[in-house]
Amino acid sequence: MIDTSGTFNSTLAVKAALPLGPLSTTIGYTQDDNSDKNTTMGASASMAAGAGTLSIGYVTSDATTDTTQMSAAYSTTMGSAAVAVGYTSTDTDGSANTNTIIGRIS
Repeated sequence: MIDTSGTFNSTLAVKAALPLGPLSTTIGYTQDDNSDKNTTMGASASMAAGAGTLSIGYVTSDATTDTTQMSAAYSTTMGSAAVAVGYTSTDTDGSANTNTIIGRIS
């Protein structure tokens, strides 16, 4: 997608989903030439693992404040309950890293 509707603003976005063997992968890229000149790139992959699904992701954004985020998650079912556990690490310029572990049963 290309948007050149603004006088000084143009946007480019590309996304592709690719099967790679047992992996389902997605990659994406955006660039926005507004006053912040934001560029974002990300990738994710998921696959069956054991009786559930393992997913990983990575995204980086280069703007006024640069941010990088990485994550991993595993989800499965136990009986009639959905169970998930995940980890996310976020690094933003000028801030301490944020690391989050999430567990969910529903």
